[in-house]
Amino acid sequence: MKEIDRYIMNELINDAQIPFRRIALKLGVSPETVRKRYEKMKTEGRINQCMISVNLEKIGYNGLTFLMIACKDIAGTIEHLKKMRNIICVAKTTGDSDILAMAISKDISDLLSLVEGAKMLPNVERVDIFLRTLDAPFPASMITPGMAFLLRKESVNGILDDV
Repeated sequence: MKEIDRYIMNELINDAQIPFRRIALKLGVSPETVRKRYEKMKTEGRINQCMISVNLEKIGYNGLTFLMIACKDIAGTIEHLKKMRNIICVAKTTGDSDILAMAISKDISDLLSLVEGAKMLPNVERVDIFLRTLDAPFPASMITPGMAFLLRKESVNGILDDV
């Protein structure tokens, strides 16, 4: 990768909204050069997207819950979890649990509803949880495209159609 690409990428990592003109001034090149390099990195798959960081506390969320789930049908359980309200990340794991899901909650009632919902999914054998408040910086405080539902109104039954 060329040094100019590394510099552009670094600037965008620090501030995804930085104008190409400002990057160009720092590099001593034209804004058009920066734009072309950026587009090439996107086309080649080196840059997937630029995102915003949202303070989840400011929009009403107070807790982060890690659900460690043991189940008989990993793929099926993952599909169910992806449709549950407030689940922001789901991944397969190894060890005592089959799946790790991250979720956010507004209050204890919200949290209990989430955990009970996960326990009631078909083929779920066990759900262990680890709680964390959002009062300290944490990577999950960033909204990704899959988390855009946080800014939409709640859908019927808390199930999301397009997750």
